[in-house]
Amino acid sequence: MPLTPSQEGVGAPLRVSLTQANSRTQRQVPLSVQLRNLWGGFLSQFGWIFVGFGLCFFWPMGGNYLVRHNVFFSADLSDTTGSITQIEDINLSVNEEPIFAYHYRFNAQGQPLTGHNNSGYGMFAIGDPVSVEYAVGNANHSRIQGLRPGLEVFFGLLFPGIRACFVLSALFRGLRGNALLKRGVLTDGQLVSKTATNSEVNEQTVYKFVFEFQSEHGESGIVTAKTHDVARFAGEGGALVTEPLLYSPANLRFAILLDDLPGGPRIDADGNIEGNLPAALLASILPGISLVGHGILIPHVMELL
Repeated sequence: MPLTPSQEGVGAPLRVSLTQANSRTQRQVPLSVQLRNLWGGFLSQFGWIFVGFGLCFFWPMGGNYLVRHNVFFSADLSDTTGSITQIEDINLSVNEEPIFAYHYRFNAQGQPLTGHNNSGYGMFAIGDPVSVEYAVGNANHSRIQGLRPGLEVFFGLLFPGIRACFVLSALFRGLRGNALLKRGVLTDGQLVSKTATNSEVNEQTVYKFVFEFQSEHGESGIVTAKTHDVARFAGEGGALVTEPLLYSPANLRFAILLDDLPGGPRIDADGNIEGNLPAALLASILPGISLVGHGILIPHVMELL
């Protein structure tokens, strides 16, 4: 079941010679296809939404402290006495305990300076004296001694951390797909089992599909995929369900179904792969917003801007 580039639909039959399609030692994979493989797909897009959104809570809940602690306070420190000038409610709480920004002022290296720490402990009132420690090389980087974030850091990371697992899984799958599109051997796999899992997406059961294929040397290999969209692996219909896939001759476990990649890329008789720039740009919007947005935020957190 060889394929043509125009047959982008799910389960489209292969119409070209597999020998011809595999004749190139390395195929040229358009950048748009590579990006879509890395960023596209339901779980990846779903994960990026919550990673980006969740990190917005992580920074004020202790993430800023962790970054600054490891960047600025790992060298020589000095200490002095300061006083609390403002207590700001930043509208965040952990276990119904509000988190505040404690603003303070102090004198160091002959000049008046200010700083602030976030904490949920409610330890100070305006005017209270506090012990302040600062970096010897730059007194602008300071913190209140003993004021450390607690469980709020854990809860701040929990939400985006779980969703990051979806993102990482999709990234590894995309990297595997890109590598196999370049050098993998194209063949057909036959569906041998379809099993319901305990997972659901949008109240639809996720199924595990298992396909078996034969290598050029007659060895048997297995490739699996999970999806709630069962139509993706409908094949050509009839008694046997077959799907195009790519595998590595060096390791038959290193394989992937073409329809398990976002957009189901296709390889023509000359080994060419058709790109789709609009789809790649669309798939890159959410990851781009999250990466660029938090990339801009980090220097602010580190007080470099």
